[in-house]
Amino acid sequence: MPPTLHPTANKRKPNSASLLAVASVLVTFLSGCASPPGSPATASSTSLEAVQARAVQRSTDRWKALLDKRYDDAFAFYSPASRRGQSASDFSAAMQRMGYLSARVEGATCKDEVCTVHTAVTLSVTIPRVGSRPQIVPVEETWVVNDGEVWLIRR
Repeated sequence: MPPTLHPTANKRKPNSASLLAVASVLVTFLSGCASPPGSPATASSTSLEAVQARAVQRSTDRWKALLDKRYDDAFAFYSPASRRGQSASDFSAAMQRMGYLSARVEGATCKDEVCTVHTAVTLSVTIPRVGSRPQIVPVEETWVVNDGEVWLIRR
């Protein structure tokens, strides 16, 4: 009959140095995972209000660029991933056809690192046998924090 091994046979008791090393690794690992969204570990801004203000400012700047027909500048507000999905020249051509007359950023609502910016955009709409008329259209944009900056997401 083969010898039976006791479950604690040949087990060494850990010394305090090895316990301290394991504890240090666990604390470091778990503290990185426990950082809440919007904390310095995940964004350069630590307050939701600062992210919200930055999203409103960047949206306002983007709409100003569109109204001034500076389409390359407006295109630069898109996130790097959103810019990969469309060329600057295609964006410029599409924006030239829009007929924007004005834009008023009304505010933003943010949760964690995602903001929805609310804007009232006035477009020139052509109505057959009537002509062009201004039309106010509500626009919601999604802005996200990435690498310490707030970027527009193309839908």
